[in-house]
Formats: sequence, structure tokens, C-alpha cells
Amino acid sequence: MTTMAPTEPEKQISLKLMVNKERNKVVFAEAGKDFVDVLFSFFTLPLGTIVRLVREESNMLPIEVGSLTSLYQSAENLDKEFLCTDSCKQIILRPKNSLERYCMNLKLKIDDTEPAEYFVCNNLLSCRFHDPVLISMFKNRRCRCGKMLDKPISPSTSYDGFVKDSATFIITDDLTVEPNSLNAFFDMFKNCGIESMSSVNEMMVTITKTQVMDLLKSCLISTATLTSLFLEKPYIEKCRKVEFPPFDVNVEGGMKINFLLSNQLLPLYDDFEYFCLTHKYANNYSASDLYLSAYNLTNIFQLENSDFRSITAVDFVDTILTRGNSKGYVKGPTMYMATDDLVVTPMSTTSVISLLSTLSIPFSDLEEKEVTIGIKEGVGILQASLTSKSVLTTALSHLLTEVKQE
Repeated sequence: MTTMAPTEPEKQISLKLMVNKERNKVVFAEAGKDFVDVLFSFFTLPLGTIVRLVREESNMLPIEVGSLTSLYQSAENLDKEFLCTDSCKQIILRPKNSLERYCMNLKLKIDDTEPAEYFVCNNLLSCRFHDPVLISMFKNRRCRCGKMLDKPISPSTSYDGFVKDSATFIITDDLTVEPNSLNAFFDMFKNCGIESMSSVNEMMVTITKTQVMDLLKSCLISTATLTSLFLEKPYIEKCRKVEFPPFDVNVEGGMKINFLLSNQLLPLYDDFEYFCLTHKYANNYSASDLYLSAYNLTNIFQLENSDFRSITAVDFVDTILTRGNSKGYVKGPTMYMATDDLVVTPMSTTSVISLLSTLSIPFSDLEEKEVTIGIKEGVGILQASLTSKSVLTTALSHLLTEVKQE
């Protein structure tokens, strides 16, 4: 008789909800590290991953993210003959999380992207003297010496989420997160017009991986996220108005993004660069002794006196595709057509005629206009793509002349 292995119980996170009885609406939730780490991990997901995840079934129907969904589908449908390398489509559609090392130990993780793998030259013992060492997340790249970058190298650093173990938090219905305190507790009730605990129900709920997916979907479209997720008769939610941080562009084309972090509750490290480390313990070491690690620049010099024999900076071949005089992702000189809702296809006479026919646009209504796209316009396109189906019209309106009224 064959005995089946016991099924591992589904992981869960417990939350305490404070619910307004009259409106059947969540006032706030009390939670610890596990839940807040999950919430903050949303910010680390590449846009391509978010678009892919929210298209999937869960307890909620699939949703679209502005025009990014049609842009994602365009990349899916683009033939390989138009791409610079065989791995470009994978880079675009299943991008790696640059903060993966912070998300490895999440209790509930919805990102199904394969963990990043790193490859170096099999001849690295010689090539390591070249500064920087070349490294790739794909086996089809070549080293300076001509050999393939196909020797796996292990990352040596991971972190336990984003917030400290001892911290507890209050999370409002629209996912404002604050450190738990008595003042914050009473302020939440006061702001909701609640004067006594008799108006409030306490609820203990659990959240699973499927509900984390629903949470990601809800926070993109709702300002009553927790109510929508946990209450049977949800409060009528308002459509979320997407707001963006201040973005400044100076005349030289530089940019500044205002972003503040408190390091008291978020033990994050910035100014990272990647380094290839070799251990001291062996006189005759091989490539298997090498580790890839990310260290703060202020701490890297301390490692020279630690257990590592050498520290060499590395350069990712994959990112070279998008830097400097690069070829990018798609081949040229092919021309491409991008519609207002970011459907991108190779341009041809047939595709233009088909589009005009579909939109029922007469030739007499068309006007050709050449515009220059800079950082300001690029950021505008990104912002509009999150919320609009008329991305180019919205983002480039300041470059378009008004159509003359007849």
C-alpha cells in the first residue's frame, strides 16, 4: 500500500481589522513584519511583472494597467526576427527583480519569475584580472576573451525583507502604513469620525498567496483595498487617483526625483555596486570559490581585511544593451508603429491601412507632425501609460498643435 506524502499547509499571515460597523468599512489593520514586507515588495516588482501577474486569474478577475497591458501584448507578439538577441523577449516579458535579495524570504510571495542566475567566463581565473569582470544572467553572452559566459556563480548576499522584526504597523484601507502607536491608533478613529469602540468591530483574518494577488490588483484600482479584500458587503469604493512623486527636469536634460526613506524602520542599503569575491582560505582556488555580492560602497573597503582574498568589480553584459551606444532591444533600421494605447508593431503600408480602416479615419483628417522626445516626454509617457488608453495624446499634448476648426 502506497502512502501519500503529507501536503504542506498553505502559508498564511494573520491580521487584525478594525471595522466601522455603520459603513462596513475597514478603518485600519494591525500587522507585523510579514504583512508589511509583502506590501513593500510590490514596489520592487518590475512593471512587466506587475502587468503579467494582474492578468492572471485569482479570486478577482484579471485587470488591465492603463495601456501597459497592450504594450506587454505587443512585446509578446513581436517576432524574434525584430529583436537584437534571443534573450531580449525574456528580459522584457519576465524581467528580474533588482531587489530580489530582499524578497527571497517573504512569507507570501506572488512573483513567479525564476530566481536570477549569474554566469561568468569559465576562464575567469585569467579574466578576473580584467577590470571589471563581465557577468551575465544568460548563458549566450561572450566574455572579452571570446569564451561563453556559462559558468554559474552564486550570489552570497540576501536580506530578511524590509522592516525590522520587532516593528508593528497600522495600515489604513488605502494602504497608508504607519508605525503602531497609541497616538496613531486614536488618530485613525478620529479621522473617520468614530468616537467610541462601540462603533467598531474587531476581526481576525488571514491572508494567503491568492489574496496577496488580489491585494496587488485592488491597490491598482481602489482606495478601499482592505475593505474590498475582506468584507462580504464591501463599502462602495472610489476609483484610485494615481499620484506621482515630484519630477524635475532641468535645461541640461538631467532629472531629479524626490524620494525619502526612514532608516529607523527600514534597514535598507543604498549605493550598491556588485563585486566578485574570492575566499582567502585556499591557496589554489577555482571559479567555484567565487561569489557575486552587492555591497555598499562605504563598506567594501572593510572586506579587504576579511575572509575574502580579492574583490573585483563586475559589469553586467545584459545592462550594456541599454547603456551608451547600445543596440537596445529591437533591431533597426526597421520602423515601428505605436498607437495611442501603445500597441507596437513593425510599420508597413498594410499595417497603416488596416489601422486607419479599423479606426474609420479618413485620409483628409490626418496630419503628419514630427516631434522630439526628451526625458520630460519619456516620463510623461510612462505616467500616462499607467492610467490612460490615450497615452501619446496625453503625454505629448504640449507638442501637438490644435486642429483647426472648419
